[in-house]
Amino acid sequence: MIDKIAVILEREILAGEYQAGDLFSTENTLCARFGVSRTPVREALRRLQAGGLIKSSHGSGTYVCDRDVSQVAAAVNRFGLTAQTAAAAKEMMEARLILETGAIWAATARALSQPSLSAELTRCFELLESSQDDIQAFGQADWAFHHALVALSDNAFISAIHASLLPSMSDYMGRTYFEVAQLPIAQAEHRAIYQGMTSGDAVRAATVLTAHLRRSMEEAMALADQLWPEIPRANKARASLHASQSTSPTPE
Repeated sequence: MIDKIAVILEREILAGEYQAGDLFSTENTLCARFGVSRTPVREALRRLQAGGLIKSSHGSGTYVCDRDVSQVAAAVNRFGLTAQTAAAAKEMMEARLILETGAIWAATARALSQPSLSAELTRCFELLESSQDDIQAFGQADWAFHHALVALSDNAFISAIHASLLPSMSDYMGRTYFEVAQLPIAQAEHRAIYQGMTSGDAVRAATVLTAHLRRSMEEAMALADQLWPEIPRANKARASLHASQSTSPTPE
């Protein structure tokens, strides 16, 4: 049902039934429309956000992204779904590093000048602090924290591209933490990033973030032989599913 909801909504957005900047349907509206609970609706919306089609704004709702941004983000997502080598995965991690280290300067300025806007960043940081004994939960909170950091820069284009990396990167992020067992180090780095941002010390925040992402990338690449033999198969299957959904008739 999640796939069906996501496909229908994606087609409606790309067909122009929603314009850029429009307030998107609420969870309650979509639950009533499809006759389902919040869980599949939330997952479908998460997929649309990862694809750069919609953007959630804390406290004001969910909005439709500019279609040019959406199309670029969708292209990034498709690249990730069909990536077949460790080299391609390394390129995605490098892209993530460039996006985040570029965004953190504006994000830190906004976190200091408008503290209310950093509420999502704080929420994600608190999730990280409370999930150090749960590797899966930590991995999810980790990505949420980093995306909240990027979203705080208030650049819809950068935020959409960053979100579109998640479906591909999530395959190996959790396994890297599990294999390397570096959660205490990672959490200390997250804490320093958060403290730097909320105190207005952009230099400290950017320096720690750069070191954190480079360390994570080096550890993942050191494990490439163990991590990536399985990932191409998973990505190929998901890419095939994505293609079939994109070409199948819209359900009545």
